[in-house]
Amino acid sequence: MLIQGINEDAIFAEIDMSMLNQYLGVPEQPDRPTEHDTLWSYAKWQQTPGIPEWKGYMHSLIKGMYSEKTKVIPLPFINSPPSDYDTAYTALKMALELCEKVNQKCCILTFDQPLYIKCREIVASSPPDTIMSNAVVRLGGFHLLMSFLGCIGYLMGGSGLKEVLCTVYAPLSVDHMLQGHAFARAVRGHILVQTALSKIIFSQMDITDDEQKNIKETMTNFLDDSPSLSSLHNTPY
Repeated sequence: MLIQGINEDAIFAEIDMSMLNQYLGVPEQPDRPTEHDTLWSYAKWQQTPGIPEWKGYMHSLIKGMYSEKTKVIPLPFINSPPSDYDTAYTALKMALELCEKVNQKCCILTFDQPLYIKCREIVASSPPDTIMSNAVVRLGGFHLLMSFLGCIGYLMGGSGLKEVLCTVYAPLSVDHMLQGHAFARAVRGHILVQTALSKIIFSQMDITDDEQKNIKETMTNFLDDSPSLSSLHNTPY
């Protein structure tokens, strides 16, 4: 399959921009932190013994939660360079035709960042009355998170975030972290900053003795008897 008429200088030229809140119902006021977020930050502030780092904390909370089994069925291999527009168009076309066979109108396709740009351009350049209009091209989860971290670094430029991170990491490493690269290091750095800010916030809060007692009872011996995620959400604090 060959693709015709792609203008490489007009990427995203045909994309309509609209506010997300009219589709997703985004609230005007941001949601408050979840119970498990707040408890972990509070436990770190109180230096409660036995509280693991964030990854281990979440692993303990979701222990026993399972999803339904799924399976991945590979499609025929396209023996062409993946960066070519012809290859990207062929992959889009094959996926859309398979969805059409099972009467599925919307076809969601996930690509890494370099291929995402090409496929998004192909869909945007296609006439609206073709099968290509049924394609929903999304960025892969890892590259989406990298872009999100890069957005944080851009929006927080000049706020002092870089200087704070430089107290732990080398300046060149911080530059990569704020651009969305060095992913694991960037996530760790943002968690450290969030924990430091949480300690400042908790020190200014008026927390009653009963509330402190309830939280301490919940978080003590966390590794030996960790609560479930649902129980934390149903427990008033």
